[in-house]
Amino acid sequence: MAIVMDEQGRVLFARDAYQANPIASITKVMTALVALENAPLTTPITVTQEAARVGESSAHLKAGDTMPLSEALKALLIPSGNDAAISIAESVGTLILQKQKATSTTEGSSHAHNKSGNKNTKKQLDPTLQNSTSALTANTSTTAPTSANHSAAYEAFIQEMNAYASRLGCSNTLYENPHGLDDGAFAGNLHSCAYDQALIALEAMKHPELEKIVSTGSTNIRVKRNGIDTSVALTSHNTFIKNYHFARGIKTGTTDAAGYAFMGAARDAQGRLLVSVVLKSRSDQDRFKDTQKLFEWAYGHFVEYHFINCSQAIPDEQAAKLLNKLNVSEDKIEQHKLPVLARLSISNANISADVTTTHFPVHQVNMFGGNITQRVVLTRSISHARCGDEVGTLQFYQNNAVIEEVPLIVYQANSKTHDEGFSLGGVFHAIEEFLGRLLQNNAESDVTIELYNTAHLIHDARSRV
Repeated sequence: MAIVMDEQGRVLFARDAYQANPIASITKVMTALVALENAPLTTPITVTQEAARVGESSAHLKAGDTMPLSEALKALLIPSGNDAAISIAESVGTLILQKQKATSTTEGSSHAHNKSGNKNTKKQLDPTLQNSTSALTANTSTTAPTSANHSAAYEAFIQEMNAYASRLGCSNTLYENPHGLDDGAFAGNLHSCAYDQALIALEAMKHPELEKIVSTGSTNIRVKRNGIDTSVALTSHNTFIKNYHFARGIKTGTTDAAGYAFMGAARDAQGRLLVSVVLKSRSDQDRFKDTQKLFEWAYGHFVEYHFINCSQAIPDEQAAKLLNKLNVSEDKIEQHKLPVLARLSISNANISADVTTTHFPVHQVNMFGGNITQRVVLTRSISHARCGDEVGTLQFYQNNAVIEEVPLIVYQANSKTHDEGFSLGGVFHAIEEFLGRLLQNNAESDVTIELYNTAHLIHDARSRV
């Protein structure tokens, strides 16, 4: 099960990417996202007895330890600390409950106020909410919530994990805990798929603080332990970030049910981001080798594509006149010859318009393999078009999605243009343009398009994997 996806969410390669499977500690990436969405990095995180004794992969935190969320996230993601996962879920989950309760209290107060009509009546904040809010906004936490509150906070956090996944478009994902354990006391139906986790990987890489953590190897954090500032060593098991020069993370995962899993990210020298997910790999090192192979294959098939490929250019005098009319610097003539893109005509009315583009005439974009198609889209009628008018766009498609477009600017017209010397000519032109936009579809259907631009074919490399 594997997938590699670009920064726009385009799937470059997929194999069994929609098949459900346990994901082990890759779960912790969503834990981090929910924490960041619901709490500032300064939020105090307290390690409870339950968190400290969870076992398996650990950051070696102890019951009673406190630290800011910024340090807890390192304990979560670098050594894959299950203890950190539960601590974050319980502490941030308490904040989530407070927000929910505050919303409910506010709505109830507003309803009661409106019903009674007594403007002087004030509904008091729930005492338990008031107390817990004060405790969590203090610089240090002196008392831990009760086990009952832990359970409620923990469940609220898990609900937010699933809600977040749903908002990202994950349709085959279910979270049941914040760490990814799937046996013993944590046996259940926790699962996802490579495609869903790739969406989550893209979301994670939108957060600079997360990218910094997941691209960091072994390090130390500071925690308060028995009132003393204590250093805790965090050991990373992610050798991918050491062995692949473009590596930017993200997370390993291993259980008997999940097998060897890895969520990866890479940025090349041009800053192009790719993410990948490998599930059920054969061994610890195979997951990293598979990930690197996917990235190298994908980067190897990015190409620089010139969207504008015309054999003829506008004569310099016409180009200068057009640029002057549009208040565009004539330096563009020296950099790029303005291309003759197309001729638009209405034959039975002896109307035509020759169009070019002045918006970066040659577009060079790094993009993945796949054939490019192009289409002229008119946004107004050409019946009264004049030099300098924008009459539409030339759109470029890949995989049925618009990936680039350039404006179509008239540089030469044979049309029903009103005499510009007539005082109402500009008004007629404006009215015609407005009506032309309203009648866009009819305008397109009457126009014959001779397109001189060539969209070169790109070899689709996906079939070679």
